[in-house]
Amino acid sequence: MRCPPVAGKRSSELVLSVRVVVNMWYDLLIVGNDPAGVQAALTAARAGLSVGVVWPTGDAPATTSQTIDALDELTERIAARTGRPTIAACRAEFRKIIARERDLAARLLQRCGVDLIVGDWRWISDRRVEVATESGLQTMEGERVLVATGDTFRRPAWMLGQEELAQTPDRLFERSAWPQTAVIAGAGRAGTIVARLLAAVGVRVTLVDRKSTGLSLPPVQTWDDARLGSWAVGLTRTKADDAGLVLHDGMVVAADAVVVAVGSEAAPAGRNFGRLGARTDSRGRLWCGSNFETTVPGLFAVGAVVAGPTTGTGYETAVALLRSEFPAVANQHLPRRPQPAATTQVAPRASVGAARAVPAGWRVIG
Repeated sequence: MRCPPVAGKRSSELVLSVRVVVNMWYDLLIVGNDPAGVQAALTAARAGLSVGVVWPTGDAPATTSQTIDALDELTERIAARTGRPTIAACRAEFRKIIARERDLAARLLQRCGVDLIVGDWRWISDRRVEVATESGLQTMEGERVLVATGDTFRRPAWMLGQEELAQTPDRLFERSAWPQTAVIAGAGRAGTIVARLLAAVGVRVTLVDRKSTGLSLPPVQTWDDARLGSWAVGLTRTKADDAGLVLHDGMVVAADAVVVAVGSEAAPAGRNFGRLGARTDSRGRLWCGSNFETTVPGLFAVGAVVAGPTTGTGYETAVALLRSEFPAVANQHLPRRPQPAATTQVAPRASVGAARAVPAGWRVIG
C-alpha cells in the first residue's frame, strides 16, 4: 500500500540524521521505538494524520522480543557454519541484525512523511516531550500521544546490586570471551534460545526453571543439566571465583557465567509514568482501556509497554485510536465496521484540538 502525501509536511533526509526542528505540533506524537509504535505511525500517517516519532539514541533493541529474535537468527547462522566464532564477531553480527531492522523502520517512516527525531528525551507533560539532539533542544507535542517505549529484561530483586555476577540476554556479548560453562535462570523462550546459542559455540549449559512440566526445552544436546522445579533466590561468588546461582533449597550452581532470563519489565524510559498520573503494574507497564488509552486522557500505549487488560498490534491500536479520537479521519480512510441490528448511539468524544489553542510560536504539522 502506497503512502499518501501528508499536507504541510517537508521532505527530509534519511534516516537517523537529526534535523533542526523546534516546537513541533502533531496530530499524533509517538514516543519510543517499539516496532508496534512504528506500525501505528505508518497506519496513522496513511490515514492522513500528521505524525511525529521520537526515538532514543543508541542501537539497543526496543523490546525483549527483538533481542530474542535477533539471538535466534544469530544462532541459526552459527549452526550453518563451521568453526567457532569469537564473541566479538557474534557481537558485531548481532548489532548488524538489530541495525537492519531499525534502518528499515526508519525508511518506512520517512516514506510515509513521518517526522523522526532521534535524541535523549524526557517528559515535560503528558502531551509534550523535550528531545536533546546534536542540533540542540527540540520540543514536540501532540493532540494525542502514543507511548511505545518497549520493555527490557527483568532484573529480579536478588540480582540488584550484583550485576557483575550475572547478565541478562541483552548483555550476552559484553564479555571478552566465551565462558566454558553457563547457568541460565529461566527456561522460557529467551532462556532456551540463549542456551541454543551458547551450545552452538561450545559452552556447557545448565538450565534452571521453577516449572517442571509444560516447558518447550531445546534439544537435549543443547544443555548438560537441567534443574527443573527449582528457582533462583540469589547470587554468590564461589571459592573458585566462579559466579554461583543460589537456588531456593540452598544449593548453589556454579558456572563461569550466569544468565538471568526471567521475564520483562518496562524499559527505563518508561519507569516514570507515575509522574504523568498513569497507572502502572509492578513492573512499570501501563494499564490501558479497550481503546488502548491509559488512565491519563489522551495518552495511549502500544506494544511491550502495555500491561493489560487490552493488548494489540500497532495496526489495531492505531485503528482504535483513530476511531475514538479522530472519527472524521477514520470514517474517510478506514474500512467501515459492520453495524449490528440495534445500536446505542454514543456522542463522539470532542477533539482536544477544538478545546486547546496551539501555543504561540509553535509550528502546526498537517
